Amino acid sequence: MHDGLGDGIGHQVLFATFTIGHSLDDLPDKLMDVLGHARSALTAGGSWNGGTRSLGDRRRFGVCGMVSTVEVTWNRNSGYHFHLHCLLLLQHPLGYSDYFALGSRLYRRWKKSLKADHFDCSLQGFSMLPLTSTNAMSDRISRYVNKADARHAAAEMLNDQGKIGRGESVGFFELLAYLCLDEKLARFWFPLRKGEDASWDKSGLHVANKATGEITWSSAMGGDQQYWRVLHSIEKVMKGRRVLNYSHRCRREDSVLDSLWNRFLDHAHAAGSSDEDITRDDMGKGKLVQVISAETWQSEFVNDPSRIISLLKP
Repeated sequence: MHDGLGDGIGHQVLFATFTIGHSLDDLPDKLMDVLGHARSALTAGGSWNGGTRSLGDRRRFGVCGMVSTVEVTWNRNSGYHFHLHCLLLLQHPLGYSDYFALGSRLYRRWKKSLKADHFDCSLQGFSMLPLTSTNAMSDRISRYVNKADARHAAAEMLNDQGKIGRGESVGFFELLAYLCLDEKLARFWFPLRKGEDASWDKSGLHVANKATGEITWSSAMGGDQQYWRVLHSIEKVMKGRRVLNYSHRCRREDSVLDSLWNRFLDHAHAAGSSDEDITRDDMGKGKLVQVISAETWQSEFVNDPSRIISLLKP
C-alpha cells in the first residue's frame, strides 16, 4: 500500500463522501430515490466507462472498482440526512493533479444528477481523502465489505443518548436505543403480526390489516413519541434497498484493472457469503457470552427491547 499521494508504487484507497442539500420537509423516500440516481450517475456512461473515442475516468485514473454504502441520520432541526460513502480502490497512487481532477469530475456528476431531481449540493458537503496507512485501509475496507458488521449497530446503540436532547444528528440504532430505554416510549415497541402494517397521520399511529384495511390498533402520539414515526419512516424506506453496493464484476478481464477488481470481489467477505457462512467464519474469534435460541428470542426478547440492549452492555 502507499502512504499519501504521489507517484509511488502500490495501490491506493480513496474515501469519498457525497451529500444532498435538504430541508426539514424533505421526505425520506424522495431523498433515497434522489441519492440512488446520483449514485448511479457516478459510474454510468462514457464519462466513467469510456467509449470508442474517450478513455473514461475508470481507466484514466486507474480505478479498479468502487464500494459504496448509504448512511441515514436524522436531526430534529434539519430532518433526514441521506449521504453516500464510497471507497475507490486504485491500481496505483495518484499525483496531486489527477487526485483533484478525479474528485472534481465525480462531484460534478453527483451535482448534475441532483439538479435533474431538483435538489442541490455544495462543496462543503463533499470530501475525498486518501487512506494513508495500511491499518487505516484495512479497517475502513473491513467495515464496508463485512456484511456481518453488527459491531457498528451495537456501538450506535451504546452511544450517549443525550444527543437527541442536544438536537444533534442521530443514526437509526441510536434513535432506537433512545426509544427503547425510556419506559414511557418503549411501550410502543411491538412486533407487527403477519398481514399488518403501521401508518401515521396527524392524529397518531395506526395499525391496520393490509387485506381488509381494518384498523386493529391506534394511539395518539405526541412529544418524544413522535420519534417512533422517524424510526418507522427510515425503516420503511430502506426495506429491500441495497445499502452496500459493489462495482459490477468484469465479465472479461481486458486489463489489469479488471483482474484486480475481480480478485478483490473473490475475497471480499460480503461478496458471496450467506449469513450462515459469516456466522460460521466468526465462530471462535471472540468470547462466547450467550446463545439464544429462536424460540427464546421470540418469547423473551422481541417484546422487551431493554433486554436486547442490556445484552450489548459490557
